[in-house]
Amino acid sequence: MSAYTKGVKNGAIIGDAFKDGDLVVGSVVIAANATNVTVAHGLSAAPDFVLLGTDENSAVADRMPYVASKDGTNMVLAHTDTDGAAQTVFYLAGVLAS
Repeated sequence: MSAYTKGVKNGAIIGDAFKDGDLVVGSVVIAANATNVTVAHGLSAAPDFVLLGTDENSAVADRMPYVASKDGTNMVLAHTDTDGAAQTVFYLAGVLAS
């Protein structure tokens, strides 16, 4: 990618909002018949910013992922699961620069 593309420029702008190295992107599966999963985030502190998404049918409220808790080591991602199916949750979390 050229240093002059809009994607590179926007990536730099987004990256500047977070402390150096304190941004993590990943995915995790909430297992079938489970309501949450614990993710070791590897950040320097509890994340200030967490964005979640799913590629599954999340138009129904019982399939929307959310952050149940977070601390300096882990974050617990959950959903109110009424159908017992596994769900993949994608996350972007970071510690904001002050």
